[in-house]
Amino acid sequence: MTRASTRTRRRDSFADAPTSNDPSARRSGVWSPQDDAILLAARAQGLNWDPIAELHFPGKSGNACRKRHERVIKDMNEKTWDGKNLDRLALEYMGCRETMWTILGVRLGEDWRVLEKKCFSVGLKTIQSTFNSIQRAARGMDDDSGVGFSDAEHEVDASPPEAGPSTAAPQERSHRGGLSIQAMLSPSPPQGPSS
Repeated sequence: MTRASTRTRRRDSFADAPTSNDPSARRSGVWSPQDDAILLAARAQGLNWDPIAELHFPGKSGNACRKRHERVIKDMNEKTWDGKNLDRLALEYMGCRETMWTILGVRLGEDWRVLEKKCFSVGLKTIQSTFNSIQRAARGMDDDSGVGFSDAEHEVDASPPEAGPSTAAPQERSHRGGLSIQAMLSPSPPQGPSS
């Protein structure tokens, strides 16, 4: 094959490609301001990402719609925080910061200035992550993948089997002979006086 025929074939294949005026070409790539408006309106109606993609953006995935929505919202929020709003925030914050941080300082027995600096130095995400870890630990959950057994499950496995049939209803029994999670979480019916 000669170079000339290769160039002609490439040029012909580009001629067949959709132009930027073709709606299908626009759908698979760049988002327009009209697309953003449609995306925001569809999401405001409560539609999930896959239906939004199917109904309004057939060449895009639900995930692409979600990511674009996040970017549009982020850009909108950044535009609302212009210099004037930031000035107002700075003035109001400096006017009430001692009061705000003193509440936390009293609870922790620390100087409010130290707490303010610490919170700003570690950042909100670190504080939230630490809080979530503490909450998981309080509920008895480990930081692992969640696959495995709790100490209570090991104790059930180690205990000798009960004599006689289970008194739990069939839907309350687990595959190991104990109560199901549903039964453990449900309040127990009141017990009558024992004889």
